[in-house]
Amino acid sequence: MLASFHVFLSGLILLSSLFPGFSSASIIDWHQSYNPHSRPQDKQDLNIHLEKSYTLNNKILVNIKDQQLYHINPYNMLIKQYPISSGVKGTGEIMSSLKTPRGWLEIEKKYGEGHAVSQNFKARQPVSLNTGITSRILTLKGLQSHNKNSIDRNIYIHGSPILSTLGKTTASLGCIHMHPKDMKELFEKVQPGTHVYIYDTNNPLPWQPQKPPKTMI
Repeated sequence: MLASFHVFLSGLILLSSLFPGFSSASIIDWHQSYNPHSRPQDKQDLNIHLEKSYTLNNKILVNIKDQQLYHINPYNMLIKQYPISSGVKGTGEIMSSLKTPRGWLEIEKKYGEGHAVSQNFKARQPVSLNTGITSRILTLKGLQSHNKNSIDRNIYIHGSPILSTLGKTTASLGCIHMHPKDMKELFEKVQPGTHVYIYDTNNPLPWQPQKPPKTMI
């Protein structure tokens, strides 16, 4: 893990030398922090957290407190920031709780390509009804012990016609809501297997930091 961190730092130094405009102020790295006092029984989930945090791939980070989604590149530089709305009942992983899961997940499948951003979906299929699920759908598969039921809970990142809450307050039944146009844009930039990290400073997991992350943009 230490070697991976050195590779990461070397990459930042190289980018700084090649691109004078590159600055640490454009880095979002709070997903790489962890609670060193986490319980021994959380070791497996912590190892997954450390592994995914330092993987040199594009990632999606969701900050529940700020109601923002960050798409970052392998060097933690911001690609695009989007306002979102998460579960109105908070965060959690219990079946039928209508809460947004925390921790590391990944995109399992993509639905909706080729449809209008106003298109509604039910059971991931286009319908003429107003379902509140629009534009595109990214289904999420949990990677850790507490959130492995996310795919059975039908947790998605998807477009929503409710725009007034985006970036301001919670509004969903556990999914991540996005502006339909933003959803289409993100959909075209990610692939199945893209890692997604969801962090709630008001309800951290045992291995997550107990202090709010510092997001530098």
